[in-house]
Order: sequence, then structure tokens, then C-alpha cells
Amino acid sequence: MEKNLNSALNITLQMPEILQVDTAQYLDLYQDSTDMVAISKKRWGGYLIIKTMARWRVIEKSKHTLCGAEILPKDAVALYLADEGKYLSIAGNTMIKGNVYLPKLGVRKGYIEGKGFSGTK
Repeated sequence: MEKNLNSALNITLQMPEILQVDTAQYLDLYQDSTDMVAISKKRWGGYLIIKTMARWRVIEKSKHTLCGAEILPKDAVALYLADEGKYLSIAGNTMIKGNVYLPKLGVRKGYIEGKGFSGTK
């Protein structure tokens, strides 16, 4: 089973197009329906978590793999926030310089000790 888990992980890493993020599917490793492995992929911040699970009779084994890569190799990233349906709140004289990746809701003014954002943009 360990070899099947590793094979499924290697296939998923070498051919990422076979499985979209936030989906799961079965992979028939040898096209004989005897070595089926369930695989799933989801985002965790700037990382991907790939889960592989194999069964043989009543025995089940799974492996979780945390995969990281450069977001954009050509650009330096100052700030990356996963989109969890929340704003980035800024207050005081906050200044962020560089490339940023923000949630869809964007940025809003926040307050710290009763003081709001005092910057220009």
C-alpha cells in the first residue's frame, strides 16, 4: 500500500492537471481496478495539501503531503493572504511596499486603540 500511496503522489505532482484544487477522485494506478487510490487536493494558505488513501481488504492507509512552490518566481511577494472571505484591515500608519495578493473583499480601514488608518491609500 505504501508504494501505491507514493505512486499516486508522484503522479499528482508530475501531472498536476489531473486533479483540480478542492476536488477528489480515484486513480486506477495500473488500469486493472485492483490498485485504486483516492486522491484529493486542497489549498492551505500558500501551500497545497495532497491526500492519498489506499485500501486493501479492511486495511486502510493514508498520507498527507504539504507542497509548497514559488507563487510567482519572477516577483518578490511582500504579502500573501489566503481568501477566507475576510478583509485585510489596516490601521494607524500602516505601509505595505511590494507585490501583494489579497482576498477578493480587499482592504478596509480598521482601528487599533481607537485610531483608524491615517495613510493615503
